[in-house]
Amino acid sequence: MNFPITILQGAFKDIRSTVDSIMDYATYKHSLGLEFGNESQRMKESSDFFNIKFGNIERAMQKAKEIHNSVKKGTPFASVRLKMLWDYYDNPKKESDIAYFCAFCAIKSILGNKEYIKTNKSLVIARMFGLVDTKNEETQEKVFSASAAHRYICSRGGCVGVTQITGAIRSGELMAEKSASGYEIQESDLIKWAVKYADMPEPDNSSAQLMQKYSMRYHIDNVLLELQTNWGLKLYSDHSRGFYLSFTKSLEELAVINIESKSKSKAKLLSQEKAKAKEAALRKLGLRG
Repeated sequence: MNFPITILQGAFKDIRSTVDSIMDYATYKHSLGLEFGNESQRMKESSDFFNIKFGNIERAMQKAKEIHNSVKKGTPFASVRLKMLWDYYDNPKKESDIAYFCAFCAIKSILGNKEYIKTNKSLVIARMFGLVDTKNEETQEKVFSASAAHRYICSRGGCVGVTQITGAIRSGELMAEKSASGYEIQESDLIKWAVKYADMPEPDNSSAQLMQKYSMRYHIDNVLLELQTNWGLKLYSDHSRGFYLSFTKSLEELAVINIESKSKSKAKLLSQEKAKAKEAALRKLGLRG
């Protein structure tokens, strides 16, 4: 199943909910390519294709549409087998298990359709936590509709209805902007209001702390070692910046690619140095202005 890497935000806090969102999105995305029936019927046909039974298919479709509409151009996608998703949905997982899953998805999103790629630990870690790149995207706030705000609050232990949220917006108690599709509520404004009026617990910084943890060499190296040992990953590095990753190439093939790349880089550098030397000589002889 294909999904935008941004869905992984919050995976360490609730992996079951994350997998649920992946399934919702992938099923809805598949339904968009079907020809017959209305939207709900196509969603049902798509769920049958994946053999997924939704408790409330309309709610799953609505959540998937919100994710689909929030995906920005250029957002990388990961592809994961349904069997793996069911494992993480049905069975309790430790933090380390979640880290392996997120790192696997991160690398799949970096590879895309390529057989191999050269990358670095910083990008792998960023993707593990649902970020597109290594820039601090956490400063880019999420925006919620009233119904999405309701689900956000309830999923975090609060208690509120959509009517109460829209009422708070109309009264000015909750800040929001009006758009053609309804209300747009900034995450920071929603959190402040929900903590005060909807019994939502204060959010913690566990995600940021975990990202800092896995940014440490010991922890990320352990994750990458597990993927190489038990997840089919091939990783090759030869005292250079970054490393080569692949799920299809052998270590020998990656080593050849690395050596060829270094040779090309050296040849290019030598060619540039020769061109500079020639230019300097021409200037010295007064043959260049």
